[in-house]
Amino acid sequence: LPEAPPERLTDPLPADRPVRRADIEALRFPQTLRGYRMGDVDEALARLAAELAEREARIADLESALASRPARIAE
Repeated sequence: LPEAPPERLTDPLPADRPVRRADIEALRFPQTLRGYRMGDVDEALARLAAELAEREARIADLESALASRPARIAE
């Protein structure tokens, strides 16, 4: 007999750090008896992954710009 699919996510999103694009790309949802629309879930996950990648890049750019600015002395 084939192995039964897991009933829960085998690799859930990390609880100890922010979610990254790779975390979303690696998500695989188990199917249930009633199933799910795999294309809809995949499309939503692809959009979330792309938006997270854009935010991660923007944050990195802003942090880099901030780090290169001279330190200001508090008045």
